[in-house]
Amino acid sequence: YQVKHAGKNSVTEFDAELYHQAGESLELKQAFWEILSEDRIAYYFQPIADARTGKIRAYEALMRPDSPVLKRPDQFLKIARKEGRMGEVERITWFKSAEMFQSLLDRDLVEPDAQLFVNSLASQALTPEQMEMFHERFAALQPRLVVEIVEAEGLDEDNLKVRLRSILISSGAST
Repeated sequence: YQVKHAGKNSVTEFDAELYHQAGESLELKQAFWEILSEDRIAYYFQPIADARTGKIRAYEALMRPDSPVLKRPDQFLKIARKEGRMGEVERITWFKSAEMFQSLLDRDLVEPDAQLFVNSLASQALTPEQMEMFHERFAALQPRLVVEIVEAEGLDEDNLKVRLRSILISSGAST
């Protein structure tokens, strides 16, 4: 494959390191597709405390792929970007983190008045139908949502303004 990608009429020596990297890459890609198809993404909630009082004021939803091979969120996002699945990651993040946080609230395992920080990809947005479904399903959570834009995704300010406005309008919050 090295020769094939280098162009015609080439000869090269076998590189065991490149061969090993290609095998790892394939294994990670397969793990990615298994995680998506089997819905094996979990969200852990990191407490955010008031430095003066020590009281927990919020929780940040942290994505964790559930795989023995693909464990790191940055690896998962890198593959999602290459595979054109960032929109799916955005949808999963919004719905699954809210669902899991609501479950913790229902069981009194988190502070009842705490905010929920959700990392959102600057280059992605939920469809209007998904936004409507989210707002219907998680109406009680909306006043406590804080959207954090992931910087690594490249910030499109016009898209960001439209997205934030739609989030605020749909949730009934003021701009």
